[in-house]
Amino acid sequence: MVCPYIEKMRNERAQYNEVLLVPNRLNVLKVGQKGWIILESNTASTGYSWRLIPNNKGIYTVDRHFYLPPAPLIPGTPGRDIWVIKAVKMGRDTIVLNYGRGNQVAATARYAIEVR
Repeated sequence: MVCPYIEKMRNERAQYNEVLLVPNRLNVLKVGQKGWIILESNTASTGYSWRLIPNNKGIYTVDRHFYLPPAPLIPGTPGRDIWVIKAVKMGRDTIVLNYGRGNQVAATARYAIEVR
């Protein structure tokens, strides 16, 4: 079952030619199109954060990255780490993000993309 918040975000993004990227699946984008990655994050209480692992293929750029705190603000409640990427040239790649603190990696998220 898809989280209602995510479903609402998916519907809103579609009207702007933006898509919500799905982990562990091929996501197809057109050149110029934006894709959203939304990850649960408990940065405030754990010090853990999501980090994008850079690559050299150059088929996408990071348009923006921001943290959306939980509402209401309750200690220990996770917020959302949001990455917006923009497809800039044709090709295939995998976007990899690690969740952790310092050199520790507690989780990894992978998003395969193909830009046509």
